[in-house]
Amino acid sequence: MTVRFIFSALIPVVMDVIVGMKNPTAIRSPEEERETTIYSLDLLVNLEKALVISPHIYNLCKEAKDGVFTQESDLKTISKSLDKDYNTLISATSDLSPNKYSHCHDLKGPGSLSQLCVCQIHTCVMWYPCGLKYCQGSDNFGRLVSYRCGIKTCKRCLAFNYVAASKMKCLWDF
Repeated sequence: MTVRFIFSALIPVVMDVIVGMKNPTAIRSPEEERETTIYSLDLLVNLEKALVISPHIYNLCKEAKDGVFTQESDLKTISKSLDKDYNTLISATSDLSPNKYSHCHDLKGPGSLSQLCVCQIHTCVMWYPCGLKYCQGSDNFGRLVSYRCGIKTCKRCLAFNYVAASKMKCLWDF
């Protein structure tokens, strides 16, 4: 998965540092819970050919026996941003077509443990600074003004769908 930053959503580093220094042992609760983003990992990367995508994939992922997954949209982004030929990038992958398979948690009965299925794994960032907080007040003339008064905090969850070799490779998604 390629990481894309929305620069308007980034907060100044100095504000991030201030948040970390104020009561660092506090248990924090987010002010905003953002919608879960679901990624469908529809391609399996062939590690022997991964060099055409990135020189780092093989070394970082060589122990991933069940596969390294990505999205077609990630390859398109890499192709555009790094000026690489898309057909060369896609040649290092094979199509998984996750929409052809049932979700692992939906498989029931004998033989279901060995079927290919779509597995979903979740991860959440429970609290992170996601913007500046603005408060309302009055100026010296009694006019309503907005001013920066802190940092807004958010929670975001991600869900990754990928094709598992069997239900036994997806024990958390029952």
